[in-house]
Amino acid sequence: MNAYQKNKILKTLAEKALKIAKEGELFSLASGKKSKYYLDGKIITMNPSLLEITANLLIQKINDQKIEINAIGGLTLGADPLAYAISLEAKSKDLNWLPFVVRKEKKNRGTGKQIEGLLDKNSNVIVLEDVTTTGSSALKAVEAMEDNGHNVIAILTMVDREEGSTHLFEKNKIPLISLFTLSELVKARTQPR
Repeated sequence: MNAYQKNKILKTLAEKALKIAKEGELFSLASGKKSKYYLDGKIITMNPSLLEITANLLIQKINDQKIEINAIGGLTLGADPLAYAISLEAKSKDLNWLPFVVRKEKKNRGTGKQIEGLLDKNSNVIVLEDVTTTGSSALKAVEAMEDNGHNVIAILTMVDREEGSTHLFEKNKIPLISLFTLSELVKARTQPR
C-alpha cells in the first residue's frame, strides 16, 4: 500500500466519518461514554472501494508485525465487513486468513454457537474492530475466542480513540495495533488544505 492510499483513508475518516459535537453537546458512544467526537466507521466499511483499500492497509499492518494467524474477525457488526474484506484480500496474497464473527451472546436456537466461522481448534486469531474506545467490546470477543480454544494474538482496529483500550489490552497481555488514532484524525481535519 502506498502513502497516497493511506492518506485517502485518513482524509475520508477525518472529513466524512469524524463528527464533532456542537458547543455544549456531546455524542453518546456504544461504550456508554460521552464524547465531543463521534466516528462513523461505516463511512469506510460500507464503501467497497474504501473498504478494499483499508483491508489492504490492515493486512500490511499485520505483516509489518510479523504475526502468524489463521483467522481474523470480531464482535458483530462493526468487525464483519472488515473481516470479510481482509480475508478476501489476504487470499489474493496467498494468505489463508479465515473470517469469523462473534455474536454478542450465544444463539438460543440451532447449535447455540456464539462464534461463526470455519476455524480449527487452537487457531491463532486477530480480533478486529472498526473503532476502539475502551476496548470492552473487543475484550468480549477475546473472551469468547479464548473460551472456545483459540489463541488471540492481537487486537487490530481501524481507529483507536485513545480512551483506555491500550491499557486494558496491556493488562490482558494482548497488543493493540491501530491503523489510525483519533488524534491523527482530528489533526488531519484541522490542518489547512
